[in-house]
Amino acid sequence: MRLSNIDVRHLRIFLAAVECGGFTAAETVLGISQSTISTHIAELERRVGFRICDRGRSGFALTDRGSELYAAALRLVDAFADFEDRAETLKGVLAGRLRLGLIDNLISDPTCPLAAALAGLAGLGQGPRITIEVLPPSEIEYAIAAGRLDLGVSIAEKRLPSLGYTTLYRETDLLLCGTTHPLFAVADKAVLKREIQAAPKVIRSFLNHHDFFLMSDREDSIAATVTNVEAAAFLILAGTHIGFLPDHYAAQWTTGGAMRALLPGDYSRVSEVTLIEPLDRTPSPAVRRLAALLRRQAAGDASMLSMRESKHGTVSLRLADRCSAGE
Repeated sequence: MRLSNIDVRHLRIFLAAVECGGFTAAETVLGISQSTISTHIAELERRVGFRICDRGRSGFALTDRGSELYAAALRLVDAFADFEDRAETLKGVLAGRLRLGLIDNLISDPTCPLAAALAGLAGLGQGPRITIEVLPPSEIEYAIAAGRLDLGVSIAEKRLPSLGYTTLYRETDLLLCGTTHPLFAVADKAVLKREIQAAPKVIRSFLNHHDFFLMSDREDSIAATVTNVEAAAFLILAGTHIGFLPDHYAAQWTTGGAMRALLPGDYSRVSEVTLIEPLDRTPSPAVRRLAALLRRQAAGDASMLSMRESKHGTVSLRLADRCSAGE
């Protein structure tokens, strides 16, 4: 089969239909009618010589060969995009694609260098076409390893050998309960420590139980497992669970009295927020530039904070570690 421009058009519509889960949702995304989408799919089937999907009252589903065609079409579209990126690079402009994966709720952390790094990137000519996805940490790592993302900013408790990890900064988690939780009004430290052991807990799956073991050794007290910070916050606010949240994210509730930090001197933990890059492929100039800006911004923030602490006569070990980590 020799590809023509119209074949590529058919394939792009096919990809949209698959990613939207059917013609109805794809109609809105593509801006064309379901009947037009159906015509394109039927013509694609005629060109390849086999049925690629089942559609009708039973719903939309790929055939076995349709699934293989979908995977091949993705590789083709990526190849087109890679060609466009390379052509822009050869022209000497910082353009092309930049696909970034983030964990949720980084934006509330004043230490996060991402906004400043993106601002620096945007100030360089036309700039790249940026795609940002908010995903669980494991999905970010696997997407980078598979070539679907260029960079990630995430917490990585388990690390893949094909990826490089650079600590950008560290965030502190506090153990929290909501205002209606029985522990909210308990003042006695010994009672709190005893009750925390058995209290129903929410843990984040990507922390690999590191948050749980700081609270208890009773695994039967794990009452909920979530993949992101916001889901944990809902359960804590409900007053049904206790769990760790980043201090910057929880501040909106702790300052207003909707949550309480439980014995923060005893129950706190630190996560490294890392820049994740592939080791097995050469990054585009835009990707390389953003990675450098993130490192530089993180290192600058760490140095400023360390100097500020020194002026008050107390050098924070946490900040000193950050400064010495090559960020």
